[in-house]
Amino acid sequence: GRRAGLSEPGVDSTGAGDTFNSSFLYATLHGYCLEDCAKFANAAAARSVTRMGPRGGAAKEADVLAAMKEFYR
Repeated sequence: GRRAGLSEPGVDSTGAGDTFNSSFLYATLHGYCLEDCAKFANAAAARSVTRMGPRGGAAKEADVLAAMKEFYR
């Protein structure tokens, strides 16, 4: 079933919207279907709020996919 979030607590929402938007664009440009673009971007933004600062969302694709897998298990 689906979970409602990541296991780590949120600490800073700075940059979460930018992370969502840039991750959605990244997924779109890399051929993800629309649903997976949204899931990828949502997981990236959720992951980003577990780190401090506006650059907390900077992550490799593999890190976001791992967060996506945890978020949507």
